[in-house]
Amino acid sequence: MALKPLLVTGATGKQGGALIRALLSTPTPHFHIYALTRSPTSPSAKFLASKPNITIIEGEPSNPAPIFASIAQPIHGVFSVTVPNPFKSGSFEEAQAIPLIDASVSHGVKHFICTSADRGGPEKSEPDPPSVPHFVTKYNVEKHLKAKAKDMKYTILRPVAFYENLTPDFLGKGFATMWKQMSDVKLGLVSSTDVGAVAAKAFLDPEAYTNEAVNLITFAEGERVFEEVVGSKMPATSGIVASGVKWLVNDLGAMFRWFGEGGYAWDMSEVRKQEKPMGFRTWLESESKFVRR
Repeated sequence: MALKPLLVTGATGKQGGALIRALLSTPTPHFHIYALTRSPTSPSAKFLASKPNITIIEGEPSNPAPIFASIAQPIHGVFSVTVPNPFKSGSFEEAQAIPLIDASVSHGVKHFICTSADRGGPEKSEPDPPSVPHFVTKYNVEKHLKAKAKDMKYTILRPVAFYENLTPDFLGKGFATMWKQMSDVKLGLVSSTDVGAVAAKAFLDPEAYTNEAVNLITFAEGERVFEEVVGSKMPATSGIVASGVKWLVNDLGAMFRWFGEGGYAWDMSEVRKQEKPMGFRTWLESESKFVRR
């Protein structure tokens, strides 16, 4: 069986990398993966290049013409992931995603999958977004995709916050402290591995995810599990420092205010039942950077 060409952006990142791992783990290969990266000589890119059915492509999603020109066969599917930059305008993500959507449509791509952001559950995510700058950007990208994808199937993945934000370094401590400041408000968390697994399922079984958008624990509960697994309190920084960062970085501050107002307070039981996401304990034990003391 001929392998279908699949373009994966962010191939050396968390979500793109998780998709590639999920596809490589299937018993029978279905795709030849074109892994897009800005740094083809990086250790991560070289590691991918050593795997079967993977070709490294250098390029930027914001300039898709040379990417499509470098792949001889028609591309069957595209996986698009964009990451907000708190020091750039909201249009930074749109400038990456929208040209790639347009190029995919014009080149006859069959299935386009993009990762977005949950905005309070399926019902609240569809209307106008909350006043969180990068949520507005994600909404604009979704809207553009739906308008352009007349004959192209699409799947939108809307993850909540990521476990991977919890790391032993300063940024991870800052995230933990901002989570702690939410008190008893639950925060939806998911692993990048889960996002990659769902994206792989969507590419392998597109009819089940065609033109679909696939959409909670408190800090005290999370810290209890963390202490049981790691043997110490969850690393945190000063509340003053965390509050100062939220004040300086408007996008981050707006997002955590929305979290604190119960933005993710919706029933995720159906998603858990269908997709079986990784639990916090399992992530700590198998994928986190924390070492038990």
